[in-house]
Amino acid sequence: MKLRIDADCGNSPRKAQVRDLLIALSERRSGDVAAELSDDVEWDIVGSVVHRGRDDVTHAISGPPDRSLHIRNLLSHGKQVAAEGIATRRRTKWRTSLTW
Repeated sequence: MKLRIDADCGNSPRKAQVRDLLIALSERRSGDVAAELSDDVEWDIVGSVVHRGRDDVTHAISGPPDRSLHIRNLLSHGKQVAAEGIATRRRTKWRTSLTW
């Protein structure tokens, strides 16, 4: 998997945690992802489907890893972090939001 992370995407503990989660998602490491999620997690793949619950999310990430992940921005404010970037999976680019 090709991984590109822009400069300030790990300069705080919260940003580093989200960065590491995004990498684990792209690499399809379901055990690492599940360890970070609450039971009521919601993963909204914009324009596609919403996965609800830890089991649904970990099942959804099974399969081959993404071809590439580019994390362009991680913005933090208090307890909140927003991530922006592109994951490419088998020639398809998609955007996603994850709330946990």
